[in-house]
Amino acid sequence: DGLMVDGGYYPLTIIERHIHPNGRCQNFFGISPAPLAAATEHALHAQAAQAARALGLQNGLFTIDVIVNGTELTLLELSPHSTVNGDGFKAWLAYLQGDPDWRHKLPEEGSREVVAYTMFYAERPGVVTDIEGLKTQRARPDVTSFDVLREPGKEVREINGFRDICAKAWLTGDAYDSVRNAIRDIHQNLRFKTTQAN
Repeated sequence: DGLMVDGGYYPLTIIERHIHPNGRCQNFFGISPAPLAAATEHALHAQAAQAARALGLQNGLFTIDVIVNGTELTLLELSPHSTVNGDGFKAWLAYLQGDPDWRHKLPEEGSREVVAYTMFYAERPGVVTDIEGLKTQRARPDVTSFDVLREPGKEVREINGFRDICAKAWLTGDAYDSVRNAIRDIHQNLRFKTTQAN
C-alpha cells in the first residue's frame, strides 16, 4: 500500500498474500510486513510510485497487486484505495484536515509488528451444522479478532467455483514464522461442518 500526496510517494506496508490451496483462486491469508529482501522491497516501492504517477494519481491512498518471483516483479493492478486502515489512513486524514504534522502519523521505518489475516471456508457447500474448535481458536492470545460469517444454520454456497467465506481472523505477533505457524495451526484445528441443503 502507498500514499500519494501532491505527487510525492510515501510507502506504507507490503502484504504477502496467499491464494487458498482449494484451487479456486480465493484469498487464503496475508501477512504484513512481507519478508522481502531490502532490494526487492525498494524495487516494489519504486514500481508502485511509477505506476501511480503513470495513471495520474497525485493524491490519496492506493494499493497495488504484484507477483514477486525471485527478483522479477509483475504488476497486476493498481486500485485507488488501501487495504489497511492504520497509520497510513491516519496520516492521509490528517493531511486532508490541514495538519502540518501529518507525516508524523506515517508508519515508522522500524515498526515491524507482524499482522496477519486469514479466511476460512467449509470443505463443501451446504448448511453449517457445527464449527469445530471455534471456542479454543478464538481464545488464542495471538488472535485479535475472529468474525464468523456463517453461523450454524446458515448456508454456504458455491457460485462459479467460488465458495462463501465462513470466517475471517486477524492475528498479531513479533515474528513472521510464528504468525505463519499460528495460521497453519488454526486451520488444522477449526472446521466448518456442513450438511447438504434441501
